Amino acid sequence: MLFKGVGYVKIMKTEQEWMDELETEVKERTAKKDLCQMFDVEWSESLRGFSVGQLREQIGLRGVIAKKYGQRLRGEHFNKTPEEYERCLANIAVRTMTIPGRYSLKHASRIVGVPVDYLNQMRLKGIVSCKSIGRANFFSVETLKEELKGPAAQQFFAARRYEYQP
Repeated sequence: MLFKGVGYVKIMKTEQEWMDELETEVKERTAKKDLCQMFDVEWSESLRGFSVGQLREQIGLRGVIAKKYGQRLRGEHFNKTPEEYERCLANIAVRTMTIPGRYSLKHASRIVGVPVDYLNQMRLKGIVSCKSIGRANFFSVETLKEELKGPAAQQFFAARRYEYQP
């Protein structure tokens, strides 16, 4: 189809070419949405820029990180680097307390029956161990119970005249 403008001739796409282009775009988008549904990824319009192959690769990279924090993959996080993504999920996990087997200072203190202040002081002195992600500390309750039975913890409790009941 020819279009005559002012002093030049511009060749436009035919109707069939437009339909073919639209059809391939729809097929690709459907394939992406199917892929997201298969791997339980929350769809976002920001995923439109990825090809199906890139999307599959990104799901593989980020799926490991998301599983680590017990989170669902979200499409809007795909434009972040894996490091930024991990930091973002750690912040979400801190707010929602969703790291499997790991508890915040407050929750861990309730579970083991030690006041929050004492547990925090023991963490600062290195009597009990925890994993730090950003500004948050996560305690493994099983490890914490073992450490609270140790001589350093017993000495700490004795100095404060606190009777710890495991």
